[in-house]
Amino acid sequence: MRRRLFDISVLAVLCGVVLTAGCSAPAAQRKLAERDARINYWLSEAAQRERIGDDRVAAGVREMGHIWNEDAFKTRRDVREVQRLIVEETLRWQRRQPAFQAEIAKELAGKPQNIEPVAIRMFY
Repeated sequence: MRRRLFDISVLAVLCGVVLTAGCSAPAAQRKLAERDARINYWLSEAAQRERIGDDRVAAGVREMGHIWNEDAFKTRRDVREVQRLIVEETLRWQRRQPAFQAEIAKELAGKPQNIEPVAIRMFY
């Protein structure tokens, strides 16, 4: 354990020496300036994206409100239409019962072998 701690300490000192060596050299100063410029650029880009993102979120919330209201209107309208169609179809089915029964009687008259195919055609 002591050996490992010693190794880590030596490595940390060496890294510090390597990283700080030549910091006053013009090439090192230029690289540091470039690095600072890149960091400042990306920070300003991130800030701008955050501002744009806030605007987009607000616009999205407004759009969702419009969509919600439109869907609510369509749902109320469609419910009334579906109710009307159910009543209309039920009445049509009731009015057509004599015709349905006559057709079934004609198809099945004296032909018990036709029960299954006719039933399948009628119900599927």
